[in-house]
Amino acid sequence: MKGHPRLVKVLAKLYSHLLNNEVRDDNILITLGAYQAIHCALYGLINHGDEVIIIDPAYDAYAMITRAAGGVPVHTALKRTDTYGNENNNYITGAYGWQLDFTDLEAKFNHNTRLIIINTPHNPLGKVFTASELSRIGELCQKYDTIAIMDEVYEWLTYDNNTHFRLAYIILTMFNRTKIKSPIASMPGMYERTVTIGSLGKAFNVTGWRCGWAITGHPGIRHALTLAHVVSVYCCPTPIQEAAARAFEIELVKLQLNHVDSMYWTQLCALMDKKRTLMYDMLTNMGLKPMAPEGSYYMVADCRALIERLDLTAYYDKRGKTSEFVRWLSARGVQAVPLTVFYSTANKQLGEGLVRFCFIKSDETLAKAKIGHPRLVKVLAKLYSHLLNNEVRDDNILITLGAYQAIHCALYGLINHGDEVIIIDPAYDAYAMITRAAGGVPVHTALKRVDTCSDGNNNNNITGADGWELDFVDLEAKFNHNTRLIIINTPHNPLGKVFTASELSRIGELCKKYDTIAVMDEVYEWLTYDDSKHFRLASMPGMYERTVTIGSLGKAFNVTGWRCGWAITGHPGIRHALTLAHMASVYCCPTPIQEAAARAFEIELDKLQLNHVDSMYWTQLCALLDKKRALMYDMLTDMGLKAMVPEGGYYMVADCRALIDRLDLTAYYDKRGKTFEFVRWLSARGVQAVPLTVFYSTDNKHLAEGLVRFCFIKSDETLAKAEAMLR
Repeated sequence: MKGHPRLVKVLAKLYSHLLNNEVRDDNILITLGAYQAIHCALYGLINHGDEVIIIDPAYDAYAMITRAAGGVPVHTALKRTDTYGNENNNYITGAYGWQLDFTDLEAKFNHNTRLIIINTPHNPLGKVFTASELSRIGELCQKYDTIAIMDEVYEWLTYDNNTHFRLAYIILTMFNRTKIKSPIASMPGMYERTVTIGSLGKAFNVTGWRCGWAITGHPGIRHALTLAHVVSVYCCPTPIQEAAARAFEIELVKLQLNHVDSMYWTQLCALMDKKRTLMYDMLTNMGLKPMAPEGSYYMVADCRALIERLDLTAYYDKRGKTSEFVRWLSARGVQAVPLTVFYSTANKQLGEGLVRFCFIKSDETLAKAKIGHPRLVKVLAKLYSHLLNNEVRDDNILITLGAYQAIHCALYGLINHGDEVIIIDPAYDAYAMITRAAGGVPVHTALKRVDTCSDGNNNNNITGADGWELDFVDLEAKFNHNTRLIIINTPHNPLGKVFTASELSRIGELCKKYDTIAVMDEVYEWLTYDDSKHFRLASMPGMYERTVTIGSLGKAFNVTGWRCGWAITGHPGIRHALTLAHMASVYCCPTPIQEAAARAFEIELDKLQLNHVDSMYWTQLCALLDKKRALMYDMLTDMGLKAMVPEGGYYMVADCRALIDRLDLTAYYDKRGKTFEFVRWLSARGVQAVPLTVFYSTDNKHLAEGLVRFCFIKSDETLAKAEAMLR
């Protein structure tokens, strides 16, 4: 949850050196890029109405996420200074010419100020904040009890003699080491009130890999960030984190040996410095006045003189001359961004005539990246057009960080405060947790056990997952005018039930009757056994436009740590709502994972279209798991348990009451009851299982007494060991 141990450990070592503090593993949270680290900081630390100071020009996501989290953006601005004595143009040749007005900055602080966000090295200006500037910001943070969010993603990209200073380190060093007599010398350092954010993409020039981190010395802040992280994505792709760990280990060794010249970061800076010079000369030759950045890979130029000389009539833009000039550049193959987009409304005039250029790449592709890697989106559109018997277009699909984040997007994107969400117990506990976090109200119904054995006793002894049915009278009683969503998981975790076409049709009719959207969690769609068939609600008449169909790469290809999922809907408004929630939490997903996913799906789709079903991976996986299912059933039966054969998925539930009643579980006391004590007894013998009660809401927990979930997607050797341990 907090991150891949190998990556966490190397970052702890590296930042202990950089921050001159002992950074422990539990000070670090690995996130889906720096963007999601910012999301976690704002969602985790802001209470409704809290103010967040943002220094213009700024990344527009700062204000967007602040508002989404219930906060109030408060803007101040870096001001241009006249280094040449030209009072009219304030022409400056470098990013150092932008300075903070500390009088104005302090005026923004008050008792409602919760956070301040500082980006250094700065995007878009390329300014590197000085030690003196950060010290003064630190004083204000301590004076007004404010937390500093340090967006330091360009920390390794500085030029000339510019040094990147870290606020989490600077107060401790400047005032405690130099013994300046100041009230701040007696105050706690900034490490405990700072969130330091970094980026793998910026550190190693792999921006599509989506791996970042947040570091803080305060356990309460770290806990708040972790909760926001769990609600939005839960965890990050393991392969990306493993690659990141190896890269950082190589750099750390070189740093410790003082082989700085051979470090990737040194070489990257040298490469970027050459590109910076080329960009500066190119812009100067165009008649623009570029401002050489001290850090990052962006360069701002004052374009007013050229704009005044050009006829831009053909490039009209209601936003003004600067936007027209950017359109003129684009028509000539040069991509740029007007600086006004980085300013709040009150400060936009400060960006007039200024344009940002990028000298690390020719153009930016993030606009497409946010909805998903095109190759993956296209193959999923083809596959699901076949599966849903509807035309699924690219713009019906959103790629997410696993199915978990797709659920997050559906709930955050579609719920208004007080909306009700029907959840069918037993259910994945995240459904209710995310519903509450999004401001919704979970409303629970439950699958009920039916007696298929007719044994005449009161145990409801059932042998298969088909023995669990919905009480449709109770289900319809849960619907009302406040019902916004219903979540259906099929094939079902934990029961292994596959909902029938008849059941889904009846659910669909209720959705239409009460104008409710169905969120279909179908992550086990490829794992069904015997004659069980997976039906899709979105394929039924009138349901494609009111259904969100969620899938998972991890479950489809048995790579759960890869964290790639998708949400498909026929309604453009629903898709737009999900996209907004996605952008506010992670923005986009790792490109390497999506590329691998696309290739895997292309292979399967080709086989499906050629009707080579027997050679498909999914067919072979089902056959393999069917054998393991049989092994698990025999093992549990031999233990004296009453196993229920799943129709889908890779979990098996067993009624353990008979064995529980025979065992002395005194040594395994658990206040939650006998079923938990039995699970502890199993764990002591090397077998891991989960009491079914954890999947139920409080009112329905009694339905799960004595029931335990086992997992059979294990190696044959592991299953054999489990059998031997319990024999």
